[in-house]
Amino acid sequence: MYDAIFQLATAINAGATRWKIVEGSYPRVVSDVFNMSSFDRGRTLPGRNFSLDPTPASVVVPESCSKCRPWSSPEACQRVKDTVYKSKACAPCLKYMREHWGTPQYAAIAVAELHKLYTAKFSSCMAKPYTAEEEQGLLTVHLRGGDVAGQDGKVHKNAWRQPPCSVYERIIEDFHFQMVVVITSSDQKHLCVAWFERFEAERSRLGRPLQVRIQSRSLSEDGCALARARHLVVSYSSFSIAFALMEQRARRIYTGGGMMNNPIPISCKFWPGVEHIGYSTKISRGGGVPGLKKFMWNTSAAAVEGPHVGCK
Repeated sequence: MYDAIFQLATAINAGATRWKIVEGSYPRVVSDVFNMSSFDRGRTLPGRNFSLDPTPASVVVPESCSKCRPWSSPEACQRVKDTVYKSKACAPCLKYMREHWGTPQYAAIAVAELHKLYTAKFSSCMAKPYTAEEEQGLLTVHLRGGDVAGQDGKVHKNAWRQPPCSVYERIIEDFHFQMVVVITSSDQKHLCVAWFERFEAERSRLGRPLQVRIQSRSLSEDGCALARARHLVVSYSSFSIAFALMEQRARRIYTGGGMMNNPIPISCKFWPGVEHIGYSTKISRGGGVPGLKKFMWNTSAAAVEGPHVGCK
């Protein structure tokens, strides 16, 4: 259970490049979302001030995991890779988790445990009532920026895993959305940020108005928008899917390709009550930043396959 919570927290941290807090060489849970007073000595995992509820019935924990108790060590949370992943006592437990746990198991743990760690600010945001627009007409899009934005003549390997902008056009047109909020990094250099602005202007010119809002705020505010989204387009990033998983508010999750499954195993088999809508395109890699711009901006909507409901 502790390891599962650690993986979830790391998934948020790993995606939050503009808010990451580093202790030594290891990222710490971001205090804008999680209440650090629940943690011992600022460590990465809950300490004696945090108690786990019984494991959810849907999560099978083998007997081998009862022998994995590195968390009792004062240094365990700071040196998790040494104390847990390299522990002989934990090896059978971790092997079982890798082979048998997937998105539904982590989702069950997240919804049972993580809400107890929320800050007052994040809890207040999550508790706000939904408007009619949020329930039906709002599409929330996460654009992973930072390392995949295609800057300084360099292209990160994960940039090619991001959907081309035409995927968002297809989702908006196929499901008749009239409002879009785009959550992205503060530099706003993801190539589809400029595309969304052009697309909004073009829709207005054609007499088919579309409201687009680009949002880059605090981790708490942006994370809350992702966690509350009823209709969410995730990027190839641990950030958006981790927030969606925290309370499982989404009714539909849209993808434009594969999903990042590290550090938590994520697949198109989500938790109960959410529908997966998938799109796909043929990826033409290469050509540096000009090639990436061509792929992102010039891939036509007709070249986007889908929608596919469920796992294809």
